[in-house]
Amino acid sequence: VTTAPPVTAAPPVTTAPPVTTAPPVTTAPPTTTRPPTTSPAARRGREEREATGRTPQASARATTRPTSGSEPDPRILAAYRRQAFPEAAQLARTQADGVTGRQRTALEQLARNIETFARRYPEARRGNFAAIEEAYRVDRRITGGEGAFGPELVPRLVAGYVTRARGAMAAQPADACGDVRAALALQSQHPEARTLFRDCETRARRMLGEAQRLERSDATRARTIYGDIVSMLGTTHEVARDATTRLVAMSRTTTSPSSTGPRRAPVDEDE
Repeated sequence: VTTAPPVTAAPPVTTAPPVTTAPPVTTAPPTTTRPPTTSPAARRGREEREATGRTPQASARATTRPTSGSEPDPRILAAYRRQAFPEAAQLARTQADGVTGRQRTALEQLARNIETFARRYPEARRGNFAAIEEAYRVDRRITGGEGAFGPELVPRLVAGYVTRARGAMAAQPADACGDVRAALALQSQHPEARTLFRDCETRARRMLGEAQRLERSDATRARTIYGDIVSMLGTTHEVARDATTRLVAMSRTTTSPSSTGPRRAPVDEDE
């Protein structure tokens, strides 16, 4: 009889480790959404829409306010350029009603300038030289640049300066040469103005020599001549610089203490 093999005992069963329970998840409190900030103007607009069912309309005056900063409404200058002067002045005054401070002052002045130009421009076109001068200056102030009517006014202005200088050169060279310089500042290549300026230079050189000879005998007259030279040629011209140098030298000589003047007697210490 064959003996059965011994039964092998099964290995002990390994017990699994206890399962650790995860901590409960904490739910974050709900976030409270802040209502959007509404400006007072927006609230008023919303209230008006809710009450009337219509979108509030912009003020009619706002359409004439400056487009940016202190710039006037472009319609003002557009009306001015097409010679609709009453319309331009009224637009400026209407715009001034909608602003305060410096803007208001500037716009009111703009309206007055337009009205001044409207009065002087017809006279300027008829050849009145005083009106031409004023219209040119006011036109530049209105536009803040070369002026809207410069192409028409400048040739008339230069011709007036040249005519006046030609008539005054012999008796009043300082005034005449001032007009010549004004003409050349507007039209640097004007042929007659350039010819007259060369005459001014010649006269100024003669006057410089005359003033130098008068410094000791008639200092007051010498100073007057030196001043006229500067007025005739402008401070940057070489002859005018020589005149200015002589004026400064005369001033120093006049104000320096004399080395030969009377001296005060010394004071006796016992007195």
